[in-house]
Amino acid sequence: METFFEHIKKCGIVPAVLVENSEDAVPLAEALLSGGINIMEFTLRTEAALKAIEAVRKYCSGMTIGAGTVLRPDQVDMAFESGAQFLISPGCREKVILAAKDKKLHIIPGVATPTEIETGIELGIDVFNFFPANVLGGVKAIKAFGGPYSSVQFIPSGSVTTENMCEYLCCKQVMAVSGSWITPPEIIRNHHFKDITALAKQAVQFVKSVRN
Repeated sequence: METFFEHIKKCGIVPAVLVENSEDAVPLAEALLSGGINIMEFTLRTEAALKAIEAVRKYCSGMTIGAGTVLRPDQVDMAFESGAQFLISPGCREKVILAAKDKKLHIIPGVATPTEIETGIELGIDVFNFFPANVLGGVKAIKAFGGPYSSVQFIPSGSVTTENMCEYLCCKQVMAVSGSWITPPEIIRNHHFKDITALAKQAVQFVKSVRN
């Protein structure tokens, strides 16, 4: 049976979605599925995010759904109750990681320094969100971390785009990439879901081209 992280690696992309209206969640998820992407996260930056997670979990069985921008233990609880299957956080807080483990939720904490990576490793984490990737040195930084921390992998986020996603995916330390370029808020707001399907298909083809 495919493990959670094998699932992420196979897809290669974790769209980070900022949704303003929870009613957009299901058609958005369906648009991503039509484009070949079966994993996504709703960032907890809007009041609609938790209801969006609940709706996708209920109506889109083919989608693996997560919560992003998880900053506090109480958000772990709320995401779990809404049906989130995994969590992504911008930082590496012990309380948040332990709260996720208590709920048996996969969590991908954010790191920017060796100290944060080591903190995560001590808590049993071996896949990290490298954020904000563009500010921290991008692929060069990830390769440098790969020396002393060869047992871990990264999912970079922060200004990942169509133009640079292949560079990240060519790096052996990178499991997948994450970002919002596939699901721009204005496209969601205007209900141009066919455009999202087209962006998803393009990204999936890039992943296939790199891995083949």
